[in-house]
Amino acid sequence: MEQDANLRIAVSSNDESVAKIQLAARWAESYAPAQGDSLEQALHRFYRAWGYIDDVIKDLEPEEV
Repeated sequence: MEQDANLRIAVSSNDESVAKIQLAARWAESYAPAQGDSLEQALHRFYRAWGYIDDVIKDLEPEEV
């Protein structure tokens, strides 16, 4: 079952925290199975995606001395 691109969660924000949440939600949505998805599975996908995005962003930010 292919979703219409207009129905997906947009990723656009001036706030980094909000953008991370939006991107993680988009990824969790993109990797959902066609059938039989549960809330628990969706939340696990979201949490894994958010953790990955957060780690990548932390590695890109300059360290404060």
